[in-house]
Amino acid sequence: SIIEGIEGIVGEGRYRGLLRPDSTGAFLEDLFLSSEGTLVLSVVGLIVVFIVKQYIPEPTQEELDEIQKAETDAKWERHNARWTPEAIGLNTQDGKYLPPPTQKLPGTSPRPVIPTKPMPPSKRTVVETTPFPTTVTIYGDVDDAVLVYVTYHDVGLNHRWCFGKLLSQMNGSGMLEKVAVVNIDVPGHEDGADALDLKAAGMGAAAAAFN
Repeated sequence: SIIEGIEGIVGEGRYRGLLRPDSTGAFLEDLFLSSEGTLVLSVVGLIVVFIVKQYIPEPTQEELDEIQKAETDAKWERHNARWTPEAIGLNTQDGKYLPPPTQKLPGTSPRPVIPTKPMPPSKRTVVETTPFPTTVTIYGDVDDAVLVYVTYHDVGLNHRWCFGKLLSQMNGSGMLEKVAVVNIDVPGHEDGADALDLKAAGMGAAAAAFN
């Protein structure tokens, strides 16, 4: 064996001073702190690696996939156990989330219901701007309104597509009776708009107008 070989070398004195077996401390010191001990450890390590390679088969890709899947499933189980409704303090019934009962105040409905009614007449004005005219749509009375909102829609939309739902809710709640909304449509974005002649107007002037 390896131990017998080392003892034979030391005992025969073929390499005097290689490893000193006179005490455990001296033996370990020579084994780990001397160049000869490093050589012995390297040989022993190579032999151990060879034995492992020969007699312990490497796992196949399917086995590795199964191990990874098992680890992932275990992580998800720990995650789900940590974030169950019971764990985070929610009301549950039969393991399912139970929402709290709706608190109904006297004279109110459980949910605020905004009535729907036809939109009031709007005033559409075309403002002459360079290089293209700008369409402005006004809801409410600007002169008598306690507050005036000005909207400017997102790219590729107009005021109806961008703020139509908001205007409908404001109208249903009666806000348009007290406030006014001024909707500015980018040239070429208003309903029924014709194609813009960007070449004739100049790209620089058109870009400045849109910005």
